[in-house]
Amino acid sequence: MAVDQRKLITVMKQSVSDIDLRYPGYHKDLFDFVAQIVFLEREHEQRATQIKNKVGDKVSALGQVIYKKSKDL
Repeated sequence: MAVDQRKLITVMKQSVSDIDLRYPGYHKDLFDFVAQIVFLEREHEQRATQIKNKVGDKVSALGQVIYKKSKDL
């Protein structure tokens, strides 16, 4: 199923910007991680990868970033 990449990016950016700000740069961090997960999914479509583990790793890394940056406020 083909996805219009521009539409996907627009929807992702809007969705991220609708989330409450937790620290300066939060929306950028969140969008970057979402984009990385989308990239992993595209990579997974092209060749078999351990997508579940990779996405889990990204989510865990994002959680650590959010925790650290929120704690520093």
